[in-house]
Amino acid sequence: MNQKKRHPTTMDLKTILELSQEPQAVVKSLGSALTYAAAPSHHTLASQDFYDKDTTCEFISTDLFDSDESKHIGAICAFSVVSILFTSSVAIMMKRNSQLMAHPNRLIFYMCLCEGVIAWQAMIAHLGPKQVICYFKLERLWEATYYFHGDEASTIVLLAQSNFKVLQFFEFVSLALNLFLCLDIVLTMRNPFYPHERRMKFYLVFSLVLAAICFPLSLQRISAPSTEEKLDKHERALFSVSFLTVYIIFAITSVAYAWRVNTRPGMSTSVRK
Repeated sequence: MNQKKRHPTTMDLKTILELSQEPQAVVKSLGSALTYAAAPSHHTLASQDFYDKDTTCEFISTDLFDSDESKHIGAICAFSVVSILFTSSVAIMMKRNSQLMAHPNRLIFYMCLCEGVIAWQAMIAHLGPKQVICYFKLERLWEATYYFHGDEASTIVLLAQSNFKVLQFFEFVSLALNLFLCLDIVLTMRNPFYPHERRMKFYLVFSLVLAAICFPLSLQRISAPSTEEKLDKHERALFSVSFLTVYIIFAITSVAYAWRVNTRPGMSTSVRK
């Protein structure tokens, strides 16, 4: 009968000593096993061993659905897949109908694309980036197709970091697109005869610029060691709260302004529609 692969956290000292006759290999195996024994569950975003560059796929469990949290993981995957299907369906429907791409719906189209990417990356983040990397052997694919000087453990850390960075960057892009959608409401109300397409190109460019500025200044989903951080967590938290506060205030203000303009005396019924 096939025996299930044992997780390193269940390994005792005797089993580790049997792995190799070399003292260095014994120490490395013992260190990796103790690291995973002390680390939180694999789906936790702020994992203590995330930046451990001595951990290879040999010590990373890929039995994602054989654990006690299989129902939790399955529910997350289901919600993520549903989100991807809905956002993709809306984006495809808008793209195939030119009337649905009329201003300012193009901003909503790009939001749908961003939300689809976010849902996919969030699913990987909850499954565990390192577990997904090792399950599909992505570290070997990366080393075979990209000129990267690093061992297996460094490659795994690099690929795992990219998951959280892509997730957070596209969150800021989506937030910036929402911000410019609110801005466009105000500008349209103030000057309804100005050509909308002239503003659209600036919205798209500045959405990427704002995301590129906010991303390195805000709190990261996975915090790097303090020696590698240029800003401490307190400073990053202040930036994060400031960005969200500005967005919320501006969103509420723009909606209130549009409602006030549309409901004031003298506004025709056709314009309100």
